[in-house]
Formats: sequence, C-alpha cells, structure tokens
Amino acid sequence: MNIRIWFIWLLTGLLGLVACGPQATAVQGVATDIVIIYQREGGFTGITQVWTIYPDGSILSDPGQNELAIPPERVIDLLAITAEAGFSDMQDSYIPEGNCCDQYTYTITVKLGDQEKSVQTSDGSAHPEQLTVVLAAIEELISIAEAVE
Repeated sequence: MNIRIWFIWLLTGLLGLVACGPQATAVQGVATDIVIIYQREGGFTGITQVWTIYPDGSILSDPGQNELAIPPERVIDLLAITAEAGFSDMQDSYIPEGNCCDQYTYTITVKLGDQEKSVQTSDGSAHPEQLTVVLAAIEELISIAEAVE
C-alpha cells in the first residue's frame, strides 16, 4: 500500500478514535502516544526547543517541561495538513552543506502507530512549499497553546 494512502487511512482511524472512542492512555495527564515532535535549534543564541504534541491535545514543551493544551481536534487538523502536504513522501533532509551557524534548523517527526517519518530543514534552505505550510501550521498551533497558558 502506498505510504500516502496508508497515512490518510491511519489519520482517518485516529480521527474516529478521538471523536468516538476513549482518549489515549495518559500518564500524569499526558497521553503516551506521541503524534508529532517538533524541534527548533540554532539561531544566534544556539537554543534548542522541543515540543511533543499528543493526540489528546497535550503539548509538552522543553526546555522547562511546560505542559500546554489545545483541543484534540487541532491535532487532527494538523495531521490532515501533513497528509495533504505529502509529508510522508518528502526527503528526510533539505539542509544544504555549509549551513550557516546562525540559522535555525527544524526537525519534524510524525509518528502514527509503528510508522515514523522525520524531515529536517533550515532557514533559507530550498525545500518544498508544502513543508513551509506544515512548519507554519505547527508554529501556529504552538503559539495558540502558549497564548492560552
């Protein structure tokens, strides 16, 4: 089965679980099924930030291990955006050789079941416009969660 079709099929199943079934198993209020891990590192200060987004809408941000929350439907919307963008068919890396030290590097990992796909890019790199759409959707989701905190 084509990975894109499998990804959409799995996304549809996840939507059904969130809409109709019990929520993901939680440990201290955080779901144990990781859906998306977003890492941004580098820049002038050399920071590393990681956000782990769970199916129940929990977001764990590191450093600091702050717990944020969004409606679970927003996670489903984000997964739909990644599927529509063809995330599963993208190259693993769009980082050019000689990447400047002051640029940010972004790593997006999408885990659904036992399938996992990671894509890396950086500021100023030549990557597909669809990857820019995915990055913007993740950044927007995190901004919304941080504004509610």
